Amino acid sequence: QVHHHLFLSVNFQMLKKIFAILALASSGTALQAATLTYTAVVAPSAINFTEPSSPDWWSGGPRVFTATNWTQNLALQKFDPALGTLNSVSISYRGSIYSYAQVENLDDEAVTVTESCSGTMGFTFPGGARQTSGLSYSFSQNFPAYDGTTDFGGTSGASLSPFFIETNSGNPITQTESTNLGAYIGTDTFSVPVDARGRATLFTDAGNLESSVSTYGWAGVTVTYDYTPPAIDLTIAKAVTSSGPYIVGSN
Repeated sequence: QVHHHLFLSVNFQMLKKIFAILALASSGTALQAATLTYTAVVAPSAINFTEPSSPDWWSGGPRVFTATNWTQNLALQKFDPALGTLNSVSISYRGSIYSYAQVENLDDEAVTVTESCSGTMGFTFPGGARQTSGLSYSFSQNFPAYDGTTDFGGTSGASLSPFFIETNSGNPITQTESTNLGAYIGTDTFSVPVDARGRATLFTDAGNLESSVSTYGWAGVTVTYDYTPPAIDLTIAKAVTSSGPYIVGSN
């Protein structure tokens, strides 16, 4: 008697859920489009740099920059067709170049040192489309005569303030695809090859200068799928209970 009562109670709760779904579907409520997003970033090499704090637009934790020059394939998950019908694909990307220099003036007179940094970021998307961004920056600093100690400090040396150069001032660059979606559909991944090239130069009229320059790059790619989930099948609804399938509707 007790077991029979419990079986009816379970079935009743399952039926309530089924009828709620059927009522919503039969009310004429249209299926709403949904979105799904994946992000991939470059993997750090043995020589890398972690920025002290991330920019406001990045929520993925501290960015790890890897020493240029490099080429990497960023793998992004394709859209699983079991989720519904893919309507469009948006791919956003960002790239950054980081430069850091140390200088010591060894001359017996003051000098001016100018650091110039430039770089390029290239992104190649499915179908062969390629986007390239150029970045550049320069600044100058005066250094008094050599203070007798080569330590990139004191009065004649310095670790120059590191700076970041962001593609499109840190704003994402986005391209949207609504045709030829086949390259983005599947249960595996697709690749976006990314390459970074950096160049840093110190200009000075000094005859004796101790210096070092490091250049790093970072890149991230985000894919967003706009899709429509599959329609609800009103011909049959099934709920699995302790005694097997419970079927509502026409056969």
